[in-house]
Amino acid sequence: HRRQDGFTLIELMVIIAVLGVLVAIALPSFKSTIDRRNLVGAANDIFAGLQYARSEAIKRNQNIEFQFDVGATPWCYGISDAAGCDCTASPPDCTVGGQPTVFTGDNFRNVSLSATDFGDTRFEFDPRRGFPSDNGSFELTVDGQSRTVVLNPLGRVTVER
Repeated sequence: HRRQDGFTLIELMVIIAVLGVLVAIALPSFKSTIDRRNLVGAANDIFAGLQYARSEAIKRNQNIEFQFDVGATPWCYGISDAAGCDCTASPPDCTVGGQPTVFTGDNFRNVSLSATDFGDTRFEFDPRRGFPSDNGSFELTVDGQSRTVVLNPLGRVTVER
């Protein structure tokens, strides 16, 4: 009698079935975690974009335009040191110092963006104090969760749950 190492076909099938059940149970919680990370990432991206536009206005001592389009698929925003930036143009015409500065919601699957209190889809940051010509908030949502990025009249940007 020789001793055999390994699994029988039946044992292997039982292990695969148990793993399948465990994956089916765990998958919904992974989706929720991924959605939450996408939401936080999108909010941080818009936060960083607003901060960047404000700091470039002060650094370059010129108006810097922030343009957004919440109706585009995917949503987008662009930052430009020249007036008339359009984040939906192909190729994008939003540049700062010759470098393209267009950001889209492509990296944040299922995250939707809406804007409130802004008078227009574009505003500028003043070079002297970094004050925006308009203020309001961006609300990002995914699967019942939301984050709000607020730009106040003094140019301060905050992220709220």
